[in-house]
Amino acid sequence: MITGIFVPEDETKEVRSIEIDAESVEDMQELLGGQFHVLNTSTPPASLFYNDEWSVKGLPLNRRASYLLWLHAKHYRTAAVIGGDALLTGPADRRGITKSVPDGMVSLLLETEAYAVEFLNNPRSPYIRDMLTFTEWPDAYEYALTLVRRFMHLTDVRVVRA
Repeated sequence: MITGIFVPEDETKEVRSIEIDAESVEDMQELLGGQFHVLNTSTPPASLFYNDEWSVKGLPLNRRASYLLWLHAKHYRTAAVIGGDALLTGPADRRGITKSVPDGMVSLLLETEAYAVEFLNNPRSPYIRDMLTFTEWPDAYEYALTLVRRFMHLTDVRVVRA
């Protein structure tokens, strides 16, 4: 069993920590509503599982899971969206075994009361903290992604505990 963060597409439902047997295809299919696909993030290394047929089945876009993907894996910002329910886990190890979600992601997404956005203008400079703070992580993620689109010179952007 591993610990994951379940991200329902229905935003009236809470994002929550769950225990799941990630090696059980049946358990993953039951959680995600059918065949699933996985996309990997790089900062931090993690994996996002979601229903592979979400667009064919007419499942709604999962804004929160898409924000996670876009902020933590830059190369997917214009290439992928996630629909239906999603599960955030740790990355797979060398043998392909999925690990638990990184502790830092659990802390940030489930245990933080206020969020800030930091951006990087130059890789050799320190991160600069924006003045705004947010009480909900999706709002902070949306703002961070807006900064990246608006100011294309930014090298990096991240959401942190305020």
